Amino acid sequence: MKNIKNYIKENPILKYFLPLSSVFFLSYMFLSIPATYLPLYLSSKGLSSVQIGLLLSLVPFSAIAGQFFWGNAADKSKSKTKILMYTIILSLVISPIFLLANSFLAFFLLILVLFFCQSSTAPLSDAIAFEYAINYGIKYNPIRLIGTMGFAIMTVIAGFVAVKSINYIFIIYSLTALITIIPLLFCPIVVGHRKKGQKFNTKALFLKKDFVAIFLFSMIINITYGFHTAFFSIYFSNTLNAGTALLGIVTLLCTLLEFPFLFFADKFLKKVSIKPALLFFGFLCLIRWVVYASTSSLPLIIFFSIFQGISIVGINYYLAYYIANSSPPEGKATSQMFNAILNFGIARFIGCIGGGFLLPVFGMKNIYSFCAIIVFIVLIVFSIVKVDYKKIIRKNL
Repeated sequence: MKNIKNYIKENPILKYFLPLSSVFFLSYMFLSIPATYLPLYLSSKGLSSVQIGLLLSLVPFSAIAGQFFWGNAADKSKSKTKILMYTIILSLVISPIFLLANSFLAFFLLILVLFFCQSSTAPLSDAIAFEYAINYGIKYNPIRLIGTMGFAIMTVIAGFVAVKSINYIFIIYSLTALITIIPLLFCPIVVGHRKKGQKFNTKALFLKKDFVAIFLFSMIINITYGFHTAFFSIYFSNTLNAGTALLGIVTLLCTLLEFPFLFFADKFLKKVSIKPALLFFGFLCLIRWVVYASTSSLPLIIFFSIFQGISIVGINYYLAYYIANSSPPEGKATSQMFNAILNFGIARFIGCIGGGFLLPVFGMKNIYSFCAIIVFIVLIVFSIVKVDYKKIIRKNL
């Protein structure tokens, strides 16, 4: 083991790029499983749409607490890498316990604990990757692209495995999370920048008009995605009778369109500023909800699903870069976590729990119509609001 570590230290590509890209690939693999298949698993246990909505609303709610905790710990830690490892280890230990649960209360507690840990894995990985980009000259885009590949591959694998038994998704989750620890052991330590006694005031973010505007814009978009991620897999697999294997393929198609975007992201960042970019990505969201609201045609739904690959990753990509450039060093991880709390915490919570109660009353298509109207309004308002945005400094990011 010592000889291997010495060899890696003498080769920059092995020392920096290979370990972190491997972590992204594997972590995005296991993170994709509950994101796609947890609603189906809960449905297989006989839970109603209201119960599923309540349980899935715990995901962002738990993420709020978890991301505050882990983000703060990372900024103060001597090793952000070690904090990331803790979140992965705890997640892989908790996930198999789902196989023993059968009651609403048991799922309630398990979801709270699992997503308290898991929710910080992706933003912590991003924070570490941005540090690598700045300190070691390693580009973020290829690393993020490799993570996307892992996400895409696992959605298909899990989809075919779930055809045999939906229970197997938690076994795959734990095994993949366990393997993720191996390359993480070879990642150089990234130290938190917050000195002892130093504090980062997250309230200061609300005093910046640029942050407030993009957070509100992205939050409203993510409210609609909160509903979609909670109930689309059930609607697609059960109501439309498409099955989990085709669901995995559709998810793969959604993810594949991230590839060309990430390949050309540097040029895109150079030519398009943040406001018109967000408006473009938001418009793609609008198109998607309009189509879902107006048809039950599988070919059309599958075709327009590909817009997710550009729209949601584009919004998250621009936000992550903007935060990385505009936040002070002592609060970079906390700021990324705060962004995750707002967009994948509070916003997704509203979408999940609201959808759970509205679905039995209005049905899927009508709620997609509501989502389209909401996105249309936010696009108009955001285009009118005048806010000055800092130019994104690309460097090696």
